[in-house]
Amino acid sequence: MMMRKDTVLVDSDQQTRRMKKMNKEDAKKQIAERLELASRLDDPLTGNQKAALVRSLQATVDAIEVEHKPVVLPQKVGEYVEDVKNDALGDLHMFLDIDWDIHGAAEASEYRKRERLNAALNMIDAYRYGWTPEREKRFLLPMTVASDGTVTLYAFLDIDSDWNANWTDDDKAAVYNQYTVTQACIDSAPAWVKAIKPVEVRHD
Repeated sequence: MMMRKDTVLVDSDQQTRRMKKMNKEDAKKQIAERLELASRLDDPLTGNQKAALVRSLQATVDAIEVEHKPVVLPQKVGEYVEDVKNDALGDLHMFLDIDWDIHGAAEASEYRKRERLNAALNMIDAYRYGWTPEREKRFLLPMTVASDGTVTLYAFLDIDSDWNANWTDDDKAAVYNQYTVTQACIDSAPAWVKAIKPVEVRHD
């Protein structure tokens, strides 16, 4: 079915005047609809009519509302951002010059060194739009496999936060038994634990 030019162009001008904010996906859909209508016209558009359609499409683009999602940060870095935000004297400069009196400053400083300019920008965005903690890497510490190959001895932290070791079937069973530990746990562990080659647990 062919469309009349005046119908499309009236719609374009009216749409331009009443344009409301929308997200990117809605804008893509609306632009596709306008172009589809134009492609079904019975006569080619004149110069002025093309200009009216272009104005409509430009208004659609201008109406796109930027969607800000929470920034993924390490837990301690996110806590630093929160404390800066809650501090009466908190300011964005504290992401460029770390304030060592604020909780999480050491982790924020390390994060800034690792990510460089992106670190400050990420922390500023987290300050403005919120943050969510990144999933912390966890590791298994397999020590040795039984002579018959049926079970493996794993080092782990028990419920009293003491380092211990126990036999279990395999990595899957060790994860189920909650034998995984964080890098921070390994860093503060005794020498015999640090000597074990950690195996990162994949989060599928």
